Amino acid sequence: MIQENKYTKVAFTLMCISAILIVSGCMSACVISLKSDKEGISLRMEKVENYYDEISKSYSNFETTRKQIYSTVFDNTYDSLYEQDQTIKNTLSNYEAMIDEIEKTIKVMDKLCVDTYYPDSKINVKCSDYKKVYEKVNNVFVNDIELYNQNIKKYNEFQKVNSTDLSIKTYDTSREYIDYNRDGVIEEKDEEK
Repeated sequence: MIQENKYTKVAFTLMCISAILIVSGCMSACVISLKSDKEGISLRMEKVENYYDEISKSYSNFETTRKQIYSTVFDNTYDSLYEQDQTIKNTLSNYEAMIDEIEKTIKVMDKLCVDTYYPDSKINVKCSDYKKVYEKVNNVFVNDIELYNQNIKKYNEFQKVNSTDLSIKTYDTSREYIDYNRDGVIEEKDEEK
C-alpha cells in the first residue's frame, strides 16, 4: 500500500511536470509566433514604403515626360506633323510604357495593401494613396491620347479639304479611364478637356 502511494505521488509529479512543460512550450510558441508576426509586419511595412517611393519617383518621371511631350508633340504645327509622325508615335509608345512599368509596382502594392491594416497610420495612408496616383496617371494618359487623336483627325480633315494625299493614323491604345480606388470619381477624366 505504501508502495502504491509512492507510485501515485511519482505519477502525479510527472503529470504536473509534463503539464508545466506543455504550457511553457505553448507559451514559448505563442511568444515566438508573435515576435515572428511583428517582424513580418515590419518587413511588409518597409516594403510598402519602398514601393510607394518607387511609385512616387515613377510619377515624377511620368510628369516630366508629359511636359516634354506637350512641348514636342502637342505644340507641333500641322506643317511638321506628317514628317514627325513616326517619331511622335514612338514617343507616345514610350510614354505608355511608363504606365506599364508603374503597373508592375501597383500589382505588388495591391498584394501588400489589399485588406490589410497596419499599425502605422502613415503606411495606411500610402496604401490608399497609391491607388489614386495610379488612377491619375492612367487617366491623364488616356486624356492625352484622346487629345492627340482629336488633333490628328483635325489634321486629316484639314489635309482632305486642301486636297492633299497626306493622312496620319491615330494612336491606338487599349487603355481606358479607370476608377482604381473605387471612390466613384474618375480622376482627371474631364479636367483637361
